[in-house]
Amino acid sequence: MCKAVEELAEKWAEESGLDDIRNLMESMQWTVEQAMDALRISEEDRAILLKRF
Repeated sequence: MCKAVEELAEKWAEESGLDDIRNLMESMQWTVEQAMDALRISEEDRAILLKRF
């Protein structure tokens, strides 16, 4: 069960992160890179998020 909870938390974080990135891109007219910089998303997480973009 612990693994399932971890996977669910990761999925939620990715989706939440995507929403935050999209909101910044739309409201500020930023690129995806600028939005990720503003949110201080790590390089490792960027690679994961960009796959879902």
